[in-house]
Amino acid sequence: MKKYIQENYRVRAIPERHFGYETTEKDCEKLKKEIERHCDIEEVYVEHDTRCICEFCGSEWEEEWDNGMPFCCNKAQDEYEKLREEALNNAKNKPILKEPLNDTK
Repeated sequence: MKKYIQENYRVRAIPERHFGYETTEKDCEKLKKEIERHCDIEEVYVEHDTRCICEFCGSEWEEEWDNGMPFCCNKAQDEYEKLREEALNNAKNKPILKEPLNDTK
């Protein structure tokens, strides 16, 4: 008959959330040091999830498939257009090489 067993036990500590990612990371590192100092354990490490958000409105980052323009807020769209124009201007100002460079002599 089938029997389920539990194995690979571990403790997961989730610190209180604070405003700002640095505070949470610092809290985790402090908790890690406390655990290492007071417990005889094999391994302690800090993990985190990563999400991509808009730096202007804080929404989940979403963009159009064809051109990559964000559509969460006007500030993000304005910044996208500004960066796009800068990239196009830089590309126009770069000289086009007619012959490949030959670095080997």
